[in-house]
Amino acid sequence: GPQLATIRGIAGATILGGQARPAVTPSDYGKFESLVTQPRGGLSPDGRWLAYGINRSNRENELRVAPVAAGETKTIPFGSQAAFSADSRWVAYAIGYSESQEEKLRQQKKPIQRKLGTLELASGVMTTVDGIETFAFNASGSHLAMKRYAPEPKSPPDASAAEEAPVG
Repeated sequence: GPQLATIRGIAGATILGGQARPAVTPSDYGKFESLVTQPRGGLSPDGRWLAYGINRSNRENELRVAPVAAGETKTIPFGSQAAFSADSRWVAYAIGYSESQEEKLRQQKKPIQRKLGTLELASGVMTTVDGIETFAFNASGSHLAMKRYAPEPKSPPDASAAEEAPVG
């Protein structure tokens, strides 16, 4: 009807009379964002918090934890794997590194070990623990188990050590 004709007329005017837009430049590519769901996170058990990832073409990714109703969104650079506690008091997440940070660690022959982050949802207090490979809340959400990375070998084994019985 007449509304459809008006919409077509507006769309035609926009296309014909629209201003030329500047082309996207390589520096703009990194700004493109995509939403990433969090398999263990998403919506908190009480439905009051949402954890989601933002991935960018330039790999400057982040994790966001936001109250569903209103309030401040917390942003965690290079965060991932969000998991809410069963009582919805906490969210835990892995924290990685930028590509340049990882390359620097490789050049220095240092291990690339993620960190664990926790956020107490009511207070907004964030805590970070270095060198955590995996983590999980217990069923009630009252405790968080953390597994550290295996220790790096201090020196290559020598021939005399091979003759000794293994220590276990």
